Amino acid sequence: MQIKSLGIEKITSDDTDLIPIQESGGITRHISRGNFLTELTSAIATNSANIASNISAILNLIARITTLESLNTGNGGTSVVPWAIVSADYSPAINTKAILSGSAVFTVTLPTTFGDIEIYNNAPVDVLVSLTKFKGVSYATALKFNPGYTRLLWVDSTTGWYALSNSLRLANDDYFSFVALLMHFDGANNSTTFTEVTGKTISTSGSPIISTIRSKFGNSSLYLNGTNAVLGIARTAIDLRSSVNPIWTIECWIYPLSQTGSRAIFTTYNNPGGAQSGALILATDRIGTDAAFVTYALPTNQWLHWAVNRDSFGVISLYLNGILTKTITANPTSGATTGYIGGSPGDNNYGSSWLNAYIDDFRITLGKVRYSANFTPPLDPFSNA
Repeated sequence: MQIKSLGIEKITSDDTDLIPIQESGGITRHISRGNFLTELTSAIATNSANIASNISAILNLIARITTLESLNTGNGGTSVVPWAIVSADYSPAINTKAILSGSAVFTVTLPTTFGDIEIYNNAPVDVLVSLTKFKGVSYATALKFNPGYTRLLWVDSTTGWYALSNSLRLANDDYFSFVALLMHFDGANNSTTFTEVTGKTISTSGSPIISTIRSKFGNSSLYLNGTNAVLGIARTAIDLRSSVNPIWTIECWIYPLSQTGSRAIFTTYNNPGGAQSGALILATDRIGTDAAFVTYALPTNQWLHWAVNRDSFGVISLYLNGILTKTITANPTSGATTGYIGGSPGDNNYGSSWLNAYIDDFRITLGKVRYSANFTPPLDPFSNA
């Protein structure tokens, strides 16, 4: 049975309802309600796949029409706020609507009045969005709009924006599969629990703690007291010898407190009784190895983005706040069994070199040089995916 139109026609004045069915060829016949339901059930069973597909397509079309047309009118059908077509970087005012048609960066600042912003990403790809505050956290470049509709609602100065849809998400790290170590140092004040995102075991020596006194992101950071506190990662988990992992990037946000001398940020300089010439030393005043290093000055009492790469040519490069600061060709070969954040305990040459500083978002990437020219330091926490 092919149904072209359905309708209910009252044929008699009693309780009999007959339904006219128009078949192929223009033939119309009337059947009772009971027979109609039987034939309709049979037709649906026969054509269920096509019917489901058509219904889905119709619903999707209705959703797009509703988004692009109906949302533009008030209860009386009069246009309230027009949609703006956006194909370049765009910073909307409160109570506006934007259709994103390109890969522009969508920057939304904090408004002074309550309101919302409606966005329809009509591009086939995700679009980066910059929000001064989203659910209580600032995200400068780490959010994306999926294709589709999003409504951003301004809550207050503490919470910031809230998305009334599922189309807004954190942008992923394109190199996350190369991340060997990632620590955000989130937690309660004085906590001694240190979570590593990729699941590696972190050892401690002395008294490193989580502190809420200072933080670059979130509400806490790692505090190293400068006398006996370090975190350790086994060489079996991360091996930075040039014969094993010749290319890497080590980076963090660091708030150095006033100290004199050389203080280790990350080092494998801990091989008592063994050769130290190939030990990796990334410190507050030098980068390289014991045999080949270059010195620099690290400012204190401020947050700094500190990043060190080693490339395929053996060149170790230091970037401070995104600016290339020093380079040295060096070959890490140390046989130390542990790498340390904040010192080199047990060493009998370079010294313990305890670091007194706060550290936030520490990351090691193996096999990738993340920075090869001056760059804008990350404005958001490192992505976990």
